[in-house]
Amino acid sequence: MHQAVVGNVPLAVIFCVPVGLALGRPVCRAAAWMESRRGLFPSRPSPARSLASGAALAVAFSSLAVRLGPSPSFLGLSLLAASLVVASLVDLDCRLIPNGCILAGIAARLLSLAFAGASGALALGDLARLLARSAISACAAFALLSFLALVMDRILEGASVGGGDVKLVSVVALHLGLAKAIVAVLVACALGIASWSVSRRVRGSEGRGDGTFAWGPSIAVASWLSALWGDQAVAWYLSLLV
Repeated sequence: MHQAVVGNVPLAVIFCVPVGLALGRPVCRAAAWMESRRGLFPSRPSPARSLASGAALAVAFSSLAVRLGPSPSFLGLSLLAASLVVASLVDLDCRLIPNGCILAGIAARLLSLAFAGASGALALGDLARLLARSAISACAAFALLSFLALVMDRILEGASVGGGDVKLVSVVALHLGLAKAIVAVLVACALGIASWSVSRRVRGSEGRGDGTFAWGPSIAVASWLSALWGDQAVAWYLSLLV
């Protein structure tokens, strides 16, 4: 395992870091295009915004490459990372998750499965079972998050989580499975609460003044962490129950 990880470092350094940095401006342009499609005033892709987006993609691509190597999973999760960055940018600007990012995440999973079948990494029967398992995980995550959102809405007497956030987590479950998606949700909640607390201290308010909060960036970071270490987190939790 250690040798395999070390062997993947050149892929990460030579290919993934430059590609991630180069995609910074295009993902900002994609976010601006999605905002304009909804009749919103798009944010201009400033150099700082493009650099931050490119750095995020470089880190995501290279870490996934070291962990997974050149594999169908690496392809699918890298494409998912790009769609999560775009979704985060739009969410920060407009407090919504575009359906285009949801569809892109679904397409990324289907493409990775198609690549796995075409490359011979999975037999047809295994491919069909994996596709069914992925779909069940996504549907289960959607149902669970929808129920929890309704409960929290009643408790807080207001909107807690948007429908776009629920769909985004469902796409994460499509890629990672239900267990690691739950890990991602827990981490996203911790990151979101921490971010909200820091923002409130710095700005002296609860955000934009309309009571909304952008969960997209927290979900994106948490999904990346779960993709890398979610198996260990799930195994650790299950060991506590034995």
